[in-house]
Amino acid sequence: MRKIRVWGLAAILLVGCFHASTGFGKIVSSNVMAPLSIGDVKNPNAASEAAEWTEFEKHLEDAKKIGVYAVTTDVWWGVVEAKKGVYVWDYYDKLAKTIRDKKLKWIPILSVHQCGGNVGDECFFPLPKWIWTSHIGETGIANADSLKYKSEYGHYADEVISVWGTKTVLADYARFFSEFQKHFADYADDIAEINVSLGASGELRYPSFNSHDPKAGYPSRGALQSYSDLAIASFREAVKKKYETIEALNKAWGFSLKAWTDVYPPSDLGPPDASSGFFARDEHFDPYGKDFFDWYQDSLLAHGEMVLSKAIAIFNDAHAEFQGIDIGAKIPGVHWRSSSDRLAEVASGMIRTSSADWNDDKKGHGYAALVGLFKKLGDKPDSPRIQLHYTCLEKDNGEDGDWAKSMAKALVFWVGAEAKRQGVSIKGENALAGPLANDRAWDNILNALEWSSYSGITILRLKQVSEIPLARRRYKDLISKFGAP
Repeated sequence: MRKIRVWGLAAILLVGCFHASTGFGKIVSSNVMAPLSIGDVKNPNAASEAAEWTEFEKHLEDAKKIGVYAVTTDVWWGVVEAKKGVYVWDYYDKLAKTIRDKKLKWIPILSVHQCGGNVGDECFFPLPKWIWTSHIGETGIANADSLKYKSEYGHYADEVISVWGTKTVLADYARFFSEFQKHFADYADDIAEINVSLGASGELRYPSFNSHDPKAGYPSRGALQSYSDLAIASFREAVKKKYETIEALNKAWGFSLKAWTDVYPPSDLGPPDASSGFFARDEHFDPYGKDFFDWYQDSLLAHGEMVLSKAIAIFNDAHAEFQGIDIGAKIPGVHWRSSSDRLAEVASGMIRTSSADWNDDKKGHGYAALVGLFKKLGDKPDSPRIQLHYTCLEKDNGEDGDWAKSMAKALVFWVGAEAKRQGVSIKGENALAGPLANDRAWDNILNALEWSSYSGITILRLKQVSEIPLARRRYKDLISKFGAP
């Protein structure tokens, strides 16, 4: 098994122990994440829901008192457009007005993914049912599963549309974005940023560790998600474009395939712990494996570029109500196995096996391509500021012991350093709400804001900031230290 060295940022991580803070004068935007839902989203004005809204208002007041600037909320596509072309905004009208009345800014997340099936999900809002069937008969769309991810275990994921289906549904996304802007045009001055969901949990990633594959969760390598007909056709097209002839492909890969229809994603992958099979044999570093994972990440990046470009075109058009408002998206902190084989990051699409920079401080430890997407979009002349958000700022290296092989804190600094190198604006989040009751989580957040390039923090969630005395005190101190946006 090839050994992966993980080092180089140690000096940066330790420097805070020896010098006074370099954070003086740095302005950090300070946000909180609202609950996934409040009361009954289908009947928000019902008398039976009053207590939940009263609690929400109290939490907003507490956040405002300590200096919080904005509140992020999911805008669930499945709630808004349950029937194609019919948009119901009642719940979000109340939500937006409540936030504005408390003198806080709003950061809507246009959530074209399902709520349910992930850590912390306390609700279930599936994607609109019509999306799975309305395109049947179009190129490559044979049935209701065609737009879904299909994993190496043969399981379908219906919590998000696959990246190979993005072209098919892009007009549906665009209609949702446009209708949101049209309906909330009067809130332009109250919106601090518009976030766009790009995958499972709203993150630009494959659902490699999600619940549809029960054996592939934390802290396994995860499951590859590239076995649908659309994915296989895309992989074949990519390698055909690169090699042109099957003979050239066989020479490069050392294979003896007879036709392009013999090209498939990896098989004999072995168990989720990578103790045998394709990964244990290091075949992901062979020419075939490198080509496969180049295509795998490139497919994710192409999807991200398509969706964000569409959002930019809609929200930053010369006559758009939201012109000039920052547009943001999130990439996840896939921190487990990052001190060993890094296969969880590979399976989720964060890094690729052809990179020679997994151990290079100056090239993002494999994250150059992912950060580069935000650089590319932000450099376009028609773009507002494109805001990258990265999770897991509260976590330590070695989290959960040797079992997880985590380098969470190092990842935070690697990604932050790469964002700075490429000139990309980056903000952070905590991955889980539970640790907010501990000083160590806040120490890690503060460390990242002081010593890396993060210019903002979103704390998950509002309830914890309001109700946990330690969290409220630490966040207030953090806001006081860095100032207001």
